[in-house]
Amino acid sequence: MRHLRHRYRYTTTTTIMAAHIVPTPVLPPLPAVGRHTVLLVGDSITERGGEVLPEEGTGWALQLASTYARRADVLNRGYSGYSTRFLRAMLPAVIPPPEAAPRHLFATIFLGANDSAGWDEAVERAPAQHVPLPEFRDNLAALIAAAAGAAAAVFVLSPPPVDTARWSSRSNAAVTAYTAAVAEVVRAAAAGSGVVPVTHIDLYAGMTAAVAAAGTVEAGAPPGWHAYLSDGLHLSPAGNTFVLRALQAAIAGAAPWAVPDALTIDFPRWDDVPNESAAVAAAALSPAALAELRAVPRPRFRAAVAAVAEAVVAE
Repeated sequence: MRHLRHRYRYTTTTTIMAAHIVPTPVLPPLPAVGRHTVLLVGDSITERGGEVLPEEGTGWALQLASTYARRADVLNRGYSGYSTRFLRAMLPAVIPPPEAAPRHLFATIFLGANDSAGWDEAVERAPAQHVPLPEFRDNLAALIAAAAGAAAAVFVLSPPPVDTARWSSRSNAAVTAYTAAVAEVVRAAAAGSGVVPVTHIDLYAGMTAAVAAAGTVEAGAPPGWHAYLSDGLHLSPAGNTFVLRALQAAIAGAAPWAVPDALTIDFPRWDDVPNESAAVAAAALSPAALAELRAVPRPRFRAAVAAVAEAVVAE
């Protein structure tokens, strides 16, 4: 089997990010049988991202899980109403240290919508959820540091626009202030994270820019970004799709080794498994064969299955 190991092994040594060349992180090791994992940490926008709701459609996290079917299990750790203060207190449970759990393929942190509630003096106070900006920065830095220790890449999403008319303690002035804090914390984290890419996904800027690019809104109509929201805060079907695509673009740019097409499935598809005999089928599904197949780029997967099975049986 040695010829297969060298023939089909593929590696990358560098990742280009923001005009800097950094070493590509070592991917988390896989068990003899199993998949990579992806960790999503956040508030209700993450929790509801794993659901199918009448006004929101299929959540972005559920859509993401579908793209990684049979390649990575997506773990949703979204908690409705929670802030960075709460999540930081939950760190050992929500983001276990690397020695306590297998390393994740990547992690997302999507917080700030609740922390920023009541920040703007022009809106209602929100003492049950508000977290002041200085503490928000510290909490977020701690969460990113934990995620960078537990995952091969980290993506930090800042909140989308919000409709104050429907959420009286929220405002876009607060969203932009907390988004600026996210950008600041991510820059510092990225500079000190070594080989782990840490990337900021600015949803407020992305959604408002997409609306501006689409053209003007009729006089008297709500801002175009309202189409991305179901209730003025949570995502609509269009908003869930926007978040999914923004995350996919960020993964492709910062961690191309983590896109679905760069991963092999955990077991061959049924019609790729030789069925001439029980011994041949068992060989194609053995831990040794699977270890070889996981090093094979997906376009070569079918041909490699038969070759590995033949080599295992021959031994």
